[in-house]
Amino acid sequence: MFGVHSVWEAVGGKWMALPSVHKCLQLHQENQLLLKKLRHVRLKNKQLEYDWAQLQEQLQGQKKLLPTCVTKKDVPVQTEIHLPLKDDGFYRKEREGVKENARVLQLYHNLQKRYNKELKTNQGQCETIARLSIKINDMEHQLHLANQKMKELESKKMLPKDKTDPLQKKNGSYKCVCKKKGSCSCKYLDQLLFEIQRLKMENESLSKERRMLRNELAALDKDFFDEIEDLKYALQEAIKLNTQYEKCLKQLSSTYGITFTSTLTAGSHRGTLNKSWK
Repeated sequence: MFGVHSVWEAVGGKWMALPSVHKCLQLHQENQLLLKKLRHVRLKNKQLEYDWAQLQEQLQGQKKLLPTCVTKKDVPVQTEIHLPLKDDGFYRKEREGVKENARVLQLYHNLQKRYNKELKTNQGQCETIARLSIKINDMEHQLHLANQKMKELESKKMLPKDKTDPLQKKNGSYKCVCKKKGSCSCKYLDQLLFEIQRLKMENESLSKERRMLRNELAALDKDFFDEIEDLKYALQEAIKLNTQYEKCLKQLSSTYGITFTSTLTAGSHRGTLNKSWK
């Protein structure tokens, strides 16, 4: 219905193609816009002519005031004339659109800065949690080794008492000769006493080390582990918030055609957190 129709010209006897209605409407709108611009240019031209006439009058007045003895020189002067533009609907909408784009771009930059700041904070918290977890694992390992060593020493300490009885029963030569000579000169007894003394000293040192480790663990009270749990919870909430920021930034970048670059994703935070607590 609105396509191109052919009409037979009455005079020339030739076929002539008529433009479509949509094309006519578009040309009409362009014509109206050009007329508005033409009126604007005419007003601007009149304002420039008026300003030029005023400048000519000012220059003539200054030339009259100059003394006659001064040599006259023609110096070209370039002046910038700022004309007050009248508010037009088209230009007003264009200025409002530019202001809105600038405001949205500023919001985008602010969100990008806040997103990067939160990423740095989360990375620092992940490193702190990983460092504390490594320290706790080392202390638990040291405590486990100390307990094993104490058990081994206690078992070694009990062995000489068990071995002395069968030796004394089987061999009568290991009996003390103090009854015959009247003095305690048994080498085997001296060795046993020396071994017992050494084991006692080692046991005391291990007990001291164990007490020190227990004191260190006691220093890490419930508040310490509560702080770690709070840090984990804060990190998870920050990761959720960062994902929301990232979605918002992606929507803004896709809407206004801005390239979005993500420095660090939330998945890497979760990976580092899981690795640190394994």
